[in-house]
Amino acid sequence: MKRELPIGIYGSFYRERKNDLLKLKDALRQHGYLNACISEDLDDRPQEAQDPSDPIYDRRLSVQLIDRSVAHVFVLAMPEEDEPANLIQSVSMELERLTTLMDHGLKDHQDVMLLVQDGLMECIAGSAGNVCKGLIAGKEYKWDIEYYTQIDTTFKPTINFCYRCIEKRWDL
Repeated sequence: MKRELPIGIYGSFYRERKNDLLKLKDALRQHGYLNACISEDLDDRPQEAQDPSDPIYDRRLSVQLIDRSVAHVFVLAMPEEDEPANLIQSVSMELERLTTLMDHGLKDHQDVMLLVQDGLMECIAGSAGNVCKGLIAGKEYKWDIEYYTQIDTTFKPTINFCYRCIEKRWDL
């Protein structure tokens, strides 16, 4: 059952932030969740066709990841001083897209977990933006939300989230 659960992991690919997503994916796979993916895992083009990045194709991969997944893990990172203020713009757009599909009954029985880096919600620079903050606040009791300082502290809660997804799906 673990290997069958389609898990989408969303977050910033900016510089070292992508490594956090890969570490999270690897941790899930090491615990048997072999169907955990980031959008790049769905890219079947030859390596030379993947560079440079194509924004239209990247969006297509994002849509594909949302469509194929039933468990969704969003990593909302706090921008550091040398990172852009809009660090989580893409992931917040993916979160909004999934929420819209769920709200309109186009994606039923979805499970959502948010991994929110400490300080993001209070960030004066407006990294999350009020619309994203409002979306999170409105789903506070429906979604699993975990606050973190380092990504490796999220592994155990995320693995537990995935296990609960299996329990719900297969009535365990």
